[in-house]
Amino acid sequence: MLWYHDHAMHTTRLNVYSGLAGLWIIRDKEEEELHLPRDEYEIPLVIQDKNLTTLTKDAKLLHKVEFGEGPLEFFGPLTLVNGVIWPIKEVKNSWYRLRLLNGSNSRTYRLIFTEVNADGNYVPCLDIKVKQIGSDGGFINAVVDLPTNGLVIAPAERVDLLVDFSLVVGKEIVILNTAEAPFANDAPPATIAELFPNNPALDDRRTPYPEVMMFKVVGKDDSESMSIDLVKLNNKLSTLESYNHAKPNLIDVDKIRTIAIVEKAITNGVILVLWELVPVAEVNTESPIFTAERFVTVDNVTYVAVAERYHDPVSIIIPEGSTERWRFVNLTADTHPMHVHLVQFLPIMRQKILTINGTTIDRTKESIRSVGDQILDHTETSIVNATPITLTTEQLKDTDMNANLDANEQCLKDTVRVNPGEMLDIIARFEEYYGRFVYHCHLLEHEDHEMMRQFIVTRNDLDMKYRLPISVNT
Repeated sequence: MLWYHDHAMHTTRLNVYSGLAGLWIIRDKEEEELHLPRDEYEIPLVIQDKNLTTLTKDAKLLHKVEFGEGPLEFFGPLTLVNGVIWPIKEVKNSWYRLRLLNGSNSRTYRLIFTEVNADGNYVPCLDIKVKQIGSDGGFINAVVDLPTNGLVIAPAERVDLLVDFSLVVGKEIVILNTAEAPFANDAPPATIAELFPNNPALDDRRTPYPEVMMFKVVGKDDSESMSIDLVKLNNKLSTLESYNHAKPNLIDVDKIRTIAIVEKAITNGVILVLWELVPVAEVNTESPIFTAERFVTVDNVTYVAVAERYHDPVSIIIPEGSTERWRFVNLTADTHPMHVHLVQFLPIMRQKILTINGTTIDRTKESIRSVGDQILDHTETSIVNATPITLTTEQLKDTDMNANLDANEQCLKDTVRVNPGEMLDIIARFEEYYGRFVYHCHLLEHEDHEMMRQFIVTRNDLDMKYRLPISVNT
């Protein structure tokens, strides 16, 4: 399942919020042979948060962002699914295929399936079976369980679920959102009751109403019920020719690139930028002149930031057909869903940042400051004083494929979450198309305020020499 949206410079957030977005489903013969739920048993669900001037029929959209300490981000109090506030959908006691898209501007969801008990309270639904079979790039090559804490889906991510309602006839199944906003991959509340603030207007988690939607499960004749053999389906998914052909391979990597996600102070607040880092040792004298004052040392390798904003010179030039490994280093306090145009990439590992500027990151539950805030303490000082930022990471090996990744992230994607205090690696094959493309954070308020960069894929019949900046202030 793919989606489309307006991408106007600096106004994407407003146009998407106003409705210029949608999805479409592409099918092929391989999918038909899987015999998955179709027609009324396949339900696309576009989840978005909104704010309205009033809850009457005369309501108008209100795009109101926070202002002050951090980048502007929109978090609406109301959750809409397919344009309806907290909808109710009747389903039968059968398997359904739910095709989810997070089309929100900035809100990340962590979804759990609950049921309404006799007292009218929400409790975990233990009798419903939910499996994930697909993500942004189509099918996963396995049937996977949802993460224990819930299904995390950031803006622009898509999820393909199989849900069995056969054991919950007569029940009301409610999907709840347990994620705080801004999202930083923090642990969810210990109990469902904690999701409901006493005063929603003063909710500091910015999730005053956690309900997403309800399924009312009604019965039907057993003769019409669809059965799915998950073992057979798993075997078929593991051998899909299209997936195995599209998946890039680590052994084919031609170049490794490192990109730091950085928060910078400006006159009227802060902005988030992408520092494209080049090892100082690779800077050569044949490249366009570019002077930089930003240095980052990662595991004893010193890099210089050669670009950070959209209109800075293009530093990523890729010969068509190349396979590259990109490393996103998150030096901010929030999770950023990084989206790369043109390709479906493969996340391969997450590596924790262990120290910054010589100080160990405290990841214990007893820590009074989050991982992201600890990192910001150091990066803010380094940026203001124009001194290097020095990091050490877990330094995982290539044999540690899929380290710290959830099972439903080990697949082809075009958007991936980069959490605070981590370095996330992806590999991608840039083939079939050439020209100028972009990658960016898919929090639309971030994207519209400079958190987007360009890259160029070159034709193989042209002699395009790889170029790097030559002037570096050390």
